[in-house]
Amino acid sequence: MAISYPSSSRICLFVYSFTGGGAEKMMVNVANELHAREYQVELVLVDATGPYKSLVDPEIDVSEIGGSNTIEIQYNLWKYLRNNETDVLLSTMEIPNIVSVVATRPLSIPVVLRIANINSMKERHGKYQLIPILKRLTYSYAESIVTISDGVAHDLAGITDIDETRMRTIYNSAFDPEIPENSREPVDHEWLNDDDKNVVIGVGSLKPQKDFSTLLDAIHQIENDNSHLIILGKGDLKQDLVQQANELGIRDRISFPGFVDNPYAYMAKADVFALSSAWEGFGNVIVEAMACETPVVCTDCPGGPAEILDDGTYGPLVPVGDDAAMAEAIQEMLDDPTDTEPLVSRAQDFTIEKIVDQYEEELLSVAKD
Repeated sequence: MAISYPSSSRICLFVYSFTGGGAEKMMVNVANELHAREYQVELVLVDATGPYKSLVDPEIDVSEIGGSNTIEIQYNLWKYLRNNETDVLLSTMEIPNIVSVVATRPLSIPVVLRIANINSMKERHGKYQLIPILKRLTYSYAESIVTISDGVAHDLAGITDIDETRMRTIYNSAFDPEIPENSREPVDHEWLNDDDKNVVIGVGSLKPQKDFSTLLDAIHQIENDNSHLIILGKGDLKQDLVQQANELGIRDRISFPGFVDNPYAYMAKADVFALSSAWEGFGNVIVEAMACETPVVCTDCPGGPAEILDDGTYGPLVPVGDDAAMAEAIQEMLDDPTDTEPLVSRAQDFTIEKIVDQYEEELLSVAKD
């Protein structure tokens, strides 16, 4: 149940655009729920275009400030906030977070930074190397820092030297109430319509972070030609993965349907969902799989997965990159499927209502009187 606060607070949510991944969609969901609770909510974006714009409640003000570089974006945000009364600002992603701290300081507007990923891996190289320096110079001035998992908090502390006690973990609202209904839709895939086949499913972009290569090696080690793997998603590594499957002699047991509009229908009809990632900020797809009543096997990677699974209570955790351990865990799940009722109950811990209860509390604790 939401905490009872006056709804006169003006809450501004700042994100780069309506295009992207979970962070952008999450901010739209938070904005909609805060608006439903009768807060004065405004969404401010550098670029107010993208597919998630259609999800915004039409009564919420949406403003585009523009800007072709960080300095220009910072100035435009400062100008917007100077001319529009704001009691607290919530931002997410690296550049918006850095810009938000700098733009709000002269205006004495409290800012809450939402940290949505394990970034230390990416920021060690190339064009990203300046970002940790900017984080160290700015993040400590924020009134509040929200991380989407304890793992993300630990990672951020290592980058910025900000004590983890200054951070608050608020998980993602990964449970969509429409998932159960969507999961019952039919799918056009012969393996999922054949009760005699054991099907493992993975979902995600075909990129190094997801480490689908280890998952292919794991399927190869399962000495059962009846075990098949479907990977939903697209990305630059598809041809590499296809080549690996050919070299392992399992190409006829691997399917790459690409991006599908309703992954939940696929997930619900699979026997096991496997996440092989090297790291995850949170791991929305784990919650989605549990909501589909599909048992989960997951790597014990940095970030949120172990927290979602309560350190193995809701599904086995295996070491990152350990294909033998992954194969063993999958085989055990196929041989002795887990009770799915606790999985659905756990997934419902991540509803938008429960998550925004926490955002509401955090935002109002620092908002201007």
